[in-house]
Amino acid sequence: KELGEPGIEYLLALRGQEIRGYAKLDATDAQSPETGSHAIELVRLYVATRWIGAGMGSALIRTAHQTALAAGHTTCWLQVWTRNEAAIRFYVRWGYRVVGTRKYTVGAVCEPVHVMVCALDTTRAPAPVRNQKTP
Repeated sequence: KELGEPGIEYLLALRGQEIRGYAKLDATDAQSPETGSHAIELVRLYVATRWIGAGMGSALIRTAHQTALAAGHTTCWLQVWTRNEAAIRFYVRWGYRVVGTRKYTVGAVCEPVHVMVCALDTTRAPAPVRNQKTP
């Protein structure tokens, strides 16, 4: 349903015909007080379990940032489960910071998620930042 929809981008990490991971960007409703203007949401960043630690996540987030910049976005934001410490550390390394917490509801379950924001740097290629503290 979303494939081909304006404002939504899917990025695939492929090796031959094997999909090793993907990212989804959504600019259709990405503005909020926490994110500011010219924002795009990183809705999903997924790497197949056997490829975690092989650089797929970094390749995908780098490509997502480059794609966002090319489309004129200056900010990327996402929501991450507050208990997903590995993901939070990963995003912090890439320059994201927690700007708020929300409730995220799936069916009858309501869980807290952090809203994290990253200012995209238009002057250099995106790269992870080392030695930042996690929330």
